[in-house]
Amino acid sequence: MKNVKTNMSKVTILAGAFALAGFAANSQATLSSTSGDFAVEGEILEVNDSNYVIKTELGELIVNKDLVRCEGVGCPSEESATETDRVIKLTSADGSISFEGTLLELTETDYMIATSTGDLTIRRELVGCEGAACPATAEVTVQDRLTIFGPSDVGVSIISAVARHYSAAKGLNVTVSDAGDNSSDLFIGNASGVEVARISAKGTSALTAVRAVAEGNASFALVRERVTPEMLAAFTGRQANGLDNQVVERTIGLDALSFVAHPSNPIDSISIDAIRGIMTGQIREWNALGGPDGTINIHSLSMDSELMVLANQRLFGPRTQGESAGHIYHETTEELNAALLSDPAGFGVIFRSLQGELTPLELASSCNIHYGSSDFSVQTQEYPFAIGWYLYAAKDASQSDFGRNLVSFLQTDEGQESLSSLGLLSQGLRSQAMKDQGSRVLTGVLTNQFGHAGNQVVAEYLGEVAESKRLSTSLRFTSGSSAPDGKAREDIDRISALIRQPRFANYVVKLVGFSDSVGKFGKNILLSQSRAQEIKSLLLKDNPGWLTDESVQIMGAGPIAPVHCNDTDEGRRLNRRVEVWLAPPQSSLGRSF
Repeated sequence: MKNVKTNMSKVTILAGAFALAGFAANSQATLSSTSGDFAVEGEILEVNDSNYVIKTELGELIVNKDLVRCEGVGCPSEESATETDRVIKLTSADGSISFEGTLLELTETDYMIATSTGDLTIRRELVGCEGAACPATAEVTVQDRLTIFGPSDVGVSIISAVARHYSAAKGLNVTVSDAGDNSSDLFIGNASGVEVARISAKGTSALTAVRAVAEGNASFALVRERVTPEMLAAFTGRQANGLDNQVVERTIGLDALSFVAHPSNPIDSISIDAIRGIMTGQIREWNALGGPDGTINIHSLSMDSELMVLANQRLFGPRTQGESAGHIYHETTEELNAALLSDPAGFGVIFRSLQGELTPLELASSCNIHYGSSDFSVQTQEYPFAIGWYLYAAKDASQSDFGRNLVSFLQTDEGQESLSSLGLLSQGLRSQAMKDQGSRVLTGVLTNQFGHAGNQVVAEYLGEVAESKRLSTSLRFTSGSSAPDGKAREDIDRISALIRQPRFANYVVKLVGFSDSVGKFGKNILLSQSRAQEIKSLLLKDNPGWLTDESVQIMGAGPIAPVHCNDTDEGRRLNRRVEVWLAPPQSSLGRSF
């Protein structure tokens, strides 16, 4: 909303005189601007639909009727009624703010009204209108129309729920209409029932969703897996040279694949290689894994479901998948859950957000890395089957105000809570002490292949963070770059908001950089330290007055304590990271920090 000064260009001085008939000899009147900026007195010569013509000491003037009030015997007899009819009241959607004044102009997007404090321009979708001059609801043009594609199983429900939470926070109402074919139309209206936005939520595959954005047929694509440059190139026909120049990526929430067995099964952990063996039929008996006698019953959704496509990609790579022989298929997630809970010999994979009462198995990799399935492990993407929920928009596409505000809402605490209510994991930062990260210590010892030098760095690392608490994020970087990726940039903002809280006054921020195992050990120590330095520079830039050079300390730990095996590109990418630890003021500062 903004103040608008009176438009004096609409007052025109005419040279010469008019010979106009039709007015009484005594046609004196005063024309006063509705804002009080000016007033003229004189004889009314003419009144038409748009203007007064008044003879004054300055000459004859043409004055826009919408800008002034007319007082005096020379005013048209219907003026009083006309002025009253144009008085309207504009009230914000939540009822907290209202403005009353004379309607000056109505456009497709704005009201312009004259009030006692000046002229205002107010966006139409932000307010309800009361008064005879208000446009009829049916005449309002809906400015904000969004099309959002999401996963067929839960995408539409997530889009609908987030739109409801956002609208409720803004005092807006949502009406949902089933559009068929796994789609819904959401109509968003203000307190007066005026429609301010419309969302078409369409359930489809991730590939179709991304293609719709790339081709300009959707405002946003909501997908469970990060889009690769190769995927985008296949859709657009452009060279696969990165995403930043083509689409905007935002991580809005987190999920994971959970591998589960019946609660009565004594097996509570399993290796990823064993999971591959089960899925391909190479392991058929529970006793082969140290469990009870009996055949393993594999419960599954169809192999072309998004769940199984993602599971097979994570387990076997993009071009192969587990055998379907011996799987017991179910139509829905609810049926799958019920089957796994009722079958003591059952085994299956399910989305973490939909696992209900099922408890996921702990995992171990072929390279001696042990994984918990806690919220913390998923948030840091150390759990190997963590899944991000990503929102994509075309790089150069113009977004409506409602669309931009909806996306911004998703990054707020309230927006993240709305995702948590759907079973997704929010990105709100947690903290965890080193004593609660037993698998970290175990991994650091079991994976050390660097002799005495590696042992020294492991000991130094553990010593430095022993009295600190780690934040539930691992800051990672864009491929081939020292620049933080999109999620890291968002998490840096969250870190900044956290450390500005009074309870963290005088805390020390400790940044530990890590590398993959490719190359010489000493060089990797330096590379990991430079990554930590890059994050330090960004934090200092974002937090003047809160952080100093001394209160942010860095260490390069190189390839020790990997969180994934280094035998794949994705594993190496995930190992190139920076951890963030907060040390209380009384803790000693280490040599390397």
